[in-house]
Amino acid sequence: LPISADEGGRVLLWEVSTGKLIRETAVPGPLSALKWNPNPEHHVLAVSGKDGVYLVATGTARGDDRAATAALLEGEDQGEEIEQRKDAETVGVWSTLQKAPHTMVKCALAAPARTVAWHSRGDYLATVSPDAIASMQCVVHRCSRRSSQAPLKRGDKGGQIQCACFHPNKPFLFVATRTADRKSTRLNSSHSQDL
Repeated sequence: LPISADEGGRVLLWEVSTGKLIRETAVPGPLSALKWNPNPEHHVLAVSGKDGVYLVATGTARGDDRAATAALLEGEDQGEEIEQRKDAETVGVWSTLQKAPHTMVKCALAAPARTVAWHSRGDYLATVSPDAIASMQCVVHRCSRRSSQAPLKRGDKGGQIQCACFHPNKPFLFVATRTADRKSTRLNSSHSQDL
């Protein structure tokens, strides 16, 4: 099913054969990225909005996929929201915004995420917030555990992070950076991380 979003925060799910709108979900905008979960058992969208990344159940799951989608989005809320999380201890604050008719979970970040990228297994998600402090520009989230981690603890001395993506079947995270005079890509192993 195709999806679309607008700057105002509307996420739209469309029927391919008829072109009709199936579902509309409101997410605090403006929105900058929208991705389907690549795991066919998880009927979830990742949407980057103004104060974090939102995981939205599409409501298209049937049978066993409903349980898999629910398991991915269930979890404990992490209490109060922290304003402009500039400290290195707090990477993301998870909370459930809506349970019915379709679950919506938010992970508040230090700055708006410009890009989102799923790992092929569908449980890990990387977000890039170029306007955050250097050590918080790239954050890796494990959705089923509602945990977030900044893998680049010291920040990226090579410049502002532009995007990040996972290797399709190895535990590697690629991070692309840019400075005024050069562009670079780094490979980070997630074996040493404990998410």
